[in-house]
Formats: sequence, C-alpha cells, structure tokens
Amino acid sequence: MKKNLLYSLVSKAVNKTLFALPLRRAVFTVACFGALTSNAWSDGVPVVLIEGSEVELSNFYIYYLPPTMLIAPGEHPLARRTDRPPQLKVIGGGTDLPPSIFGSVTAGSAASFNSVTMPSAIGFNPRFPSVPCRDIPTYGVLPLYAGRVVLETTNWFDSLQICFQHEMTARQGVFEPGHTWALSQRVAFLAPTRRKAVDGGQYDASPMTLVRNGQPWMTYHWGYRLGLVASDANWNAANLSKVPELATWPSFPDAKDNFELVTLPPPWIENDVVEYVNRANFPNQPGGQYFYAVLASDKNLLDSIPAWQRSGKSFKSGGYVSACRFYGGKNGGPNTHFYSADDKECAALNAIPLLSYEGQTFSVNVPLPGAAVDGVKPCPIDSKPLYRVYNNASASNGRFVSNHRYLTEKADVAAVVAQGWLDEGQVMCVPK
Repeated sequence: MKKNLLYSLVSKAVNKTLFALPLRRAVFTVACFGALTSNAWSDGVPVVLIEGSEVELSNFYIYYLPPTMLIAPGEHPLARRTDRPPQLKVIGGGTDLPPSIFGSVTAGSAASFNSVTMPSAIGFNPRFPSVPCRDIPTYGVLPLYAGRVVLETTNWFDSLQICFQHEMTARQGVFEPGHTWALSQRVAFLAPTRRKAVDGGQYDASPMTLVRNGQPWMTYHWGYRLGLVASDANWNAANLSKVPELATWPSFPDAKDNFELVTLPPPWIENDVVEYVNRANFPNQPGGQYFYAVLASDKNLLDSIPAWQRSGKSFKSGGYVSACRFYGGKNGGPNTHFYSADDKECAALNAIPLLSYEGQTFSVNVPLPGAAVDGVKPCPIDSKPLYRVYNNASASNGRFVSNHRYLTEKADVAAVVAQGWLDEGQVMCVPK
C-alpha cells in the first residue's frame, strides 16, 4: 500500500460534511447464527435451517449449462448459460475426470452433480460423481446467506438406477425400501474468502463445509459468478472406527482428488461505474471532488443534485473479486470515498477508526502475477487496467480534502499528474 494513501485517508481534512451517500451493503462480514426454521424433508425427515448473516450468496452457488441445453422456465433457477465455463483441474495428484458436455476437463463433473439443483452437490465426490447417490436433493434452502447451516438425514443408494427410481416414486409420496445408508449431514455455507486459481488469478469464494455422521468430510469452494471451482478433502481415515455405518461406503474424500480453478473465464459485465464531480462545493479541490456511482439509485440521487455532474468518464464493473468502499467524513476523517480490490488493503483500512466501511460496491478483477510491461501488469482475459491517482491533499496544508480518481486510460492519468495529482499505478482490472 502506498504510504501517501494511508496518510491521505487518516489526515484531518476540511469540508467534511457536504456529501456522503448512505450506501450500507454489508458483505464479507463475520457470520452470525440466528433463528431456527425447518422445511419438510421429502422422505419425512425434517431439514433444519439455521439462519445466517445478511451476506447473500446467490451469485456464488450457481452452475453452468451449455447455451443449447433446453430447460423449462424455473426448472434450474441457479443455472447460467455459457459456452465458456470455468475450467477446473485436479491438483492433488489424482486423475482428471474425462471431458464433459462442455469439452473441458472437470467442469463436466460440476455440471453433472448439479444436474438437478445446487444443494445436490453435498453428495458429490470428485472421483465418483454418480454412485453412491442420494434419494432427493435438498430443495428449498434458497436464498442462501453466509452462516446458514442445513441439518438433515439422507438416504443413499449403491445404484444410480435405484436412486433415480426412488426419486421418482418419492415425488409421488411413495417410498421404496432398499437404501443402503442413512446418514446425517451438516452443511454450512460460509462467508466468502479470497482464493487463487492455478495461474494466480484471484477470486472470491464461499466455502461450503460438509460434516457427515459427525466427521469432517469435504469443503467445496463456490466462486463468485463461477459456481463450484475448488475442493478440499477433510476426511481422516483414522476416524472410520467412529462411524461403523460407513464401513461399506465405497469411496472417501482424498486430498489427491482436490481440484481448483485453472484460470478466470471472461468477466460478466455487471454495471457502468460512472464518475461524478462536484466543483461548486469543493472550489479548492484540484479539478473538484470525485465520486463513483454504481447503483441506479445512487446515480439517480446524484443526477438530482445540481452540484454533482457526470464528468464523462466511466468504466464497466465485472470480475471475480469485490471492491470495498470506505468513507472518512462520518467518523471525523476526510470527506472522501475510497475503493480497493486488494483484500489486504481493505483489511488494513477497516482497522482505521476514522474510516467507515461501506461494503463491497462492485466487482472487478485484480492484476495477475507476472512481470509488468511499461508499468502495467497483465490482466485476466478480456479485462484492462484501471489506474488510481491521488490529489496529494497531504501536501496541501489543509487547503483541500483527499480524493482519488480511477481511470482506464494512461493519457488521462498523465493529464491529471501534470496538474499535481500522484500516480498510484494500476490497482484493478475491469472489463474491456
């Protein structure tokens, strides 16, 4: 982190009370547990849902279908269509699964075990994606929030045909005998963390932990707008004696079968991030005071205030990590907003009392590891650099408040640097 950045954000500044948008989208917060609810389980066993925090995870627990696959409206609410699904790879030394309907190595496994709905994934084993199979997937747990826990008892079969037949009859309220295992499961959906793909590309992912009959089983990682992209085997073979009911279970999670995202796919374009400038209320600011609006409600509000004008600059949002936003004016710091996609920088800023955390406001990518060319590091596919500049308020003797701009063109960076701004370099990557 640039030294002048921290100094600029924690220094006392003038003009602290003019403007602060009330955007409070709390995400990536610590999960907490609240009220208990229950849904009727398909075979009469209740599913207990322990409600979690307000961190909503609907854009994490998704899966991809080919554009040509026909599905009925509403049949797959978590499905997204794409001809370029996330590419996965077994990284623990095991054997990659065969090509799928997408023609990729292991994306097909994610597609196959998600063929009904997302929560069926809690029965997935990367080496044996079909057998044993469970009778009915867990329906009715959406929307998902970080901290939500599903407690259930599930029936498992050693034949895919039996499983399919059981599901069809169970839907009609008829239950056939013949299940081989009756297992308890605890599935927890956790707050997102930052992960790295095989090539070093960063993405945010929600861990989904699975405990079976009281024993840690698997952790699956569901990436933002990526779906299932990574796994960690948690099973300890030394615990088998504690669960004799699993003595005949044919396969157990193994670290050699852990898989990971290979590289980030092209970003999904989400919004236009529009730059606004206020010169009327900030006459001493170099060029004015700048703010970046993403939500339509923010844009409508700013468009209704004569002092705030669109500068003509904007960039697209979209990517696989979230940009945090901080505001200083509420707690006695500088009257400015600041954005970062660096998780370590966000954590450092969140520890500064003068700054108020305002949530994750838009999605971007971060530069890939690798040598910089002319000061520019490589961006993930179909992304371009976003540069940050600082108005050097820390050297103004209090004449104006700290402010940053975010620009996609080197020529624009050079123009404001010529006016006294400091170039803080490339900080994010945004859709081309």
